[in-house]
Amino acid sequence: FYFFLVMSKVARIALHLLGCASNLWGLSKVEAVPNPYADGFGGHYQYLTILGLTVATLSFSLCLIRDFVPGFLNRKLYVNSMYITYIRWVVNCSLLLLLTNIPCTTQLEGLISVLYWGMTLIDPHLLVPKDVPPIPMLIDFSLHLFPAVFLWVDFLLFNVEFERAKSHVVNIYLFAIAYYVWTWYCFSKNQYYAYPFLAELSDTGRALFYAGCGTMCWIMYEAGNNRIALQERIYTDQFTVVGKLAVKRKLPKFSATSSLEKTDGSSRLGRFLFTTDKEKVFEKTGRARTSLTSFATPSPHSEFISMFSVRAVVRQAATVSTTARNLAAKRSIHSSPAALSDHLFVHRNTAENNPSIPFAFNDANKKRIEEIMKRYPPQYKKAAIMPLLDLGQRQNGFTSISVMNEVARLVDVPPMRVYEVATFYTMFNREPVGKYFLQLCTTTPCQLGGCGSTKILETIKDHLKLEVGETSKDGKFTLVEVECAGACVNAPVLAINDDYYEDLTPETTKKLLDNLQNDKPITPGPQGGRHTCEYAPGKYTTLNSEPYGPGFRMRDDL
Repeated sequence: FYFFLVMSKVARIALHLLGCASNLWGLSKVEAVPNPYADGFGGHYQYLTILGLTVATLSFSLCLIRDFVPGFLNRKLYVNSMYITYIRWVVNCSLLLLLTNIPCTTQLEGLISVLYWGMTLIDPHLLVPKDVPPIPMLIDFSLHLFPAVFLWVDFLLFNVEFERAKSHVVNIYLFAIAYYVWTWYCFSKNQYYAYPFLAELSDTGRALFYAGCGTMCWIMYEAGNNRIALQERIYTDQFTVVGKLAVKRKLPKFSATSSLEKTDGSSRLGRFLFTTDKEKVFEKTGRARTSLTSFATPSPHSEFISMFSVRAVVRQAATVSTTARNLAAKRSIHSSPAALSDHLFVHRNTAENNPSIPFAFNDANKKRIEEIMKRYPPQYKKAAIMPLLDLGQRQNGFTSISVMNEVARLVDVPPMRVYEVATFYTMFNREPVGKYFLQLCTTTPCQLGGCGSTKILETIKDHLKLEVGETSKDGKFTLVEVECAGACVNAPVLAINDDYYEDLTPETTKKLLDNLQNDKPITPGPQGGRHTCEYAPGKYTTLNSEPYGPGFRMRDDL
């Protein structure tokens, strides 16, 4: 396991060294190819390639410094340095601005590579004047390919501090505008454009070209951000959060430091080791989540790590954070895999759900319980756990820990036996839900049937201003996704409390929600004119051809 961590750090340092060396070599060779157009105002810095390569080199240099000096230029130092000298404040501010916009550098180099190689394949003289000799291949790669490759590898695998920010997008377009102004100013001095194709465009055409380049760069930025978000979601789904393991085994805990205070240059995989001493929570893209940018120093005691694979160690070492508790609450009323499945089995005492809150069945339910218990032999009273839990949930509004304990007392079993049932079946809501419990099926048949459940989900979210797994502030609605409602022929299907509402459209969905908001009665069943699951009007069968006979395509003679 130490080998994994060490190799992760070594790989990152090696990548930064290689990128820095390649960029510096490329910059040193720009004079190797005679280019009279580079002798004018602006020199080689008329070219987007050289500007991007310079920024990429500075970015790699700063990353190298942080590989060996983890606390270099963190935000805390930046704040303190404001009180030292004005000069140091300016330097730190400039370097920090560059460092925090390394993702933009990555997309800039990606744009340069796409434009250069794309236009070169169409016509090399769009970029290089006919009287300038071609660039040698190795130098060409060093200028127009290697920087993008190295930066994208670093961004996708090793950039543990990346957070999507609107300022990045703004900076992309500001750079596009700045380069447009810069090329225009150089043209006013030199009376020629650095790139020949620009001379063939009108002023409007050039402006549109730069705007398109900025947009392409932004698309690359969003694509990289979505790729990272997908990786983190996959890793988070795979790694079980069990922070108390080290305490139970009396093993030394892991220690960690915030990525903003001391980042140890760990890889995107290595950073999934968390501390069990301190909870760190980040708010990203509107969702609370466990900090994915903490790096842990492993214990010297090999007892903890020798018997586990890398994935298993990550599972054992992860901490239970405040965010995990929030996700656990969502998961407890929700069977969709969008939430962490491992939290399905976790209970933590809250103000509205703890064993000290008394619960007793009312007289009407006590009579029902007597009838239910008569159906089972005395030695099999535990068979009544599920119907009793259902009664408790209907009376209490949700299946609280007090409801479970009362059911355990009535059927004379240890409470754990009831907990096992309540945590296994998603029909039992272990957190409070709204007056109207909306369960929307989003599996394949409902996605394909009618208008599709995606439109229904978006309609509900927009109409109620509610996200999946949330309860409205007035306590009326709780929205969750479910795996299957078992009513595929009437898709899309929404269950509201005990009833199904089928054949939905955005319009009928809004009408249902409006009636519920005003506490008006609604009619369950198909909402599109059908009465049950009969054929659509004008059709008498769902089969369009004769069914195949037995053994079809299994033997040549059939």
